[in-house]
Amino acid sequence: MQVGEKLLVFLAILLSLLSSPVMSDWRCQVEDRCREYKKCVLDGLVSQCSYAASNATSGSLSFENGSAFFIEWTQDLEGEEQRILKLEGLAMASNVLTKFWNTEPDCIEFEETDQNPSFGYGGCAAGRLTNLFECNLPPYNFDVLRKGDQDDKDWVVIKQGTYSHEYAKATFMTDGSGVCRKAIWSFDHKGPMSISTLGCYGEVIPPENAVGEITLVKEKHGLRFFCY
Repeated sequence: MQVGEKLLVFLAILLSLLSSPVMSDWRCQVEDRCREYKKCVLDGLVSQCSYAASNATSGSLSFENGSAFFIEWTQDLEGEEQRILKLEGLAMASNVLTKFWNTEPDCIEFEETDQNPSFGYGGCAAGRLTNLFECNLPPYNFDVLRKGDQDDKDWVVIKQGTYSHEYAKATFMTDGSGVCRKAIWSFDHKGPMSISTLGCYGEVIPPENAVGEITLVKEKHGLRFFCY
């Protein structure tokens, strides 16, 4: 299916949802694959919402204030097998490729994009979700998340390949000043670790495309790696 055809299908589904009783009062009206939530978040504010799906690969998310998103967990690629976005921590949110995370045991939250605000459904806590920093060191990907404006709510999301996600609570600090100032998040993942922005550097010049450093503490010695 071409992009234009998919957009027309999406608009048709959205219009039908907006004109239906389900969307007019936002609540679920059917039991099959339909669930109401009392602690959703929309741009950091707690709200109520419903998620309804006709199948396991897509569904409509509607909030009590009338906001709505169409979520697709897969993507059709021309001439290739279907891409299972959910395995990569991605989804199409109203036709926009968007990262998501399980920030709470029963909460799925989506990153803010240029087209959509941050939003989530399930047992979510208030506060705007921000992806502060992303750094990759194959086969690992690291995302630093913050909820609201409080730096004591940071997490580091450790992803290995396309199948495993782990969350570690992180302690935030800074080092240096001015142009040399760098942000550092310390956490435990099979031992003490930290991830940081680059800041200034000494004799070892980072590769051109490096964005940060990862430090592993092994037997009181720090092993440092650039990440990208």
